[in-house]
Amino acid sequence: MIVALRESIEVAKGYIQKMTDPVHDMNHVKSVVSLSLRLAKEFPIADRDVIEIATWWHDVGRLFDERHEPISAQVAYDSLIENGIGKKFSKAVYDAIVFHRWNMKPKTLEGKIVRDADKLDFINIKRWERCINKKSDPNCKKHY
Repeated sequence: MIVALRESIEVAKGYIQKMTDPVHDMNHVKSVVSLSLRLAKEFPIADRDVIEIATWWHDVGRLFDERHEPISAQVAYDSLIENGIGKKFSKAVYDAIVFHRWNMKPKTLEGKIVRDADKLDFINIKRWERCINKKSDPNCKKHY
């Protein structure tokens, strides 16, 4: 993976560290990254770099709005372009993020992998244990 993409992950991490929602925190994002890369192994034609970058950015828009998918996609796209990544790759990342909500239909294989990895983490028991332990948090209350 080229240096600019590694730098993009660090920028995404900066956003994620600002999140206060315990079910959409760094633990969640790391889990989605891991799950998405495991899923990608089953699909040799999938672009693993697109998947990895998209999963790091997929929830960044939650800092701005609960309907975060298009915001996350746009912030990722803009950041990638700003850091010299080509439009084709940046658009592929955008497309992998924009329809990742559980009831949406991603238009790319990479988007399907990001969505499915996100949903697999959603049902992860460790994630819900963290939330239950913070049950006074309003972000947890709306999820159970």
